Amino acid sequence: MDMSAVFNIERFWNLQKRELAMYWKQYLFIVCGIAAYYTIATVWESIDTGWLWNMLPPVYVAIIICSISFDKNLSDANSTFYFTLPVSTFERFLGLWIKYIVIIPLLVFGVSVCLDFISSLFVSTTHPVVKFNDWWDYHMLYAAQSVFLFGYACLKKRSFVKTLSLIAVFFIFIIIVSKIIISQFYPEVSYIRSSMDPISILSFNGYWIPEGDSSRFVATQATLLYDVAKYILAAIFPVGMWVLTYFKLRETEV
Repeated sequence: MDMSAVFNIERFWNLQKRELAMYWKQYLFIVCGIAAYYTIATVWESIDTGWLWNMLPPVYVAIIICSISFDKNLSDANSTFYFTLPVSTFERFLGLWIKYIVIIPLLVFGVSVCLDFISSLFVSTTHPVVKFNDWWDYHMLYAAQSVFLFGYACLKKRSFVKTLSLIAVFFIFIIIVSKIIISQFYPEVSYIRSSMDPISILSFNGYWIPEGDSSRFVATQATLLYDVAKYILAAIFPVGMWVLTYFKLRETEV
């Protein structure tokens, strides 16, 4: 098999230069949008409370996770042109992966660091940049983003709204099923305290059992079933979604 048909560095570099020439405004829009929000939050904090600052980390995360949904590569107006470019499917996917998995997250966090540094030159109080506690936080970020990446490849038009709708339906389904299982098989459990793991309904650190007029909390330990399910889901999100996105792009080729 001729590997140059799959990946050629010169061909890939030309593709990246074309992407930068066509979509540099997207990067500029992200920078200007973050700077505008940062400025408004700074001014508002001097007038009122700093509640806008509390929304800054979610704004950064939302940009990283959802920006793929607003990419125009697969719109009806240019999808034929995009898929008939003299590059391989792998090169298209790799370019997309680098843009949204590497470049845009680095851009978002880089801009936040620069803005915080500039702000420190004019005001006495500064705000720390967004930080993650461990690798699992990064994994969850890319797991969520991989769903929007797959939605972008599959849904095309209005992929942001459609992907959000499908995610909402999925979680509603999980909640309903979990409540049915608890009510049918564990009637003594009145409430499960979640550990905020959004990709696993098996993740909980305890439950409440009614005792008279009050309830008693019973702590639980992670089981083998939970550990297995957690690592299977960790492989599916995001790696499995990236693989599915690649094959969807390959399937969509003209």
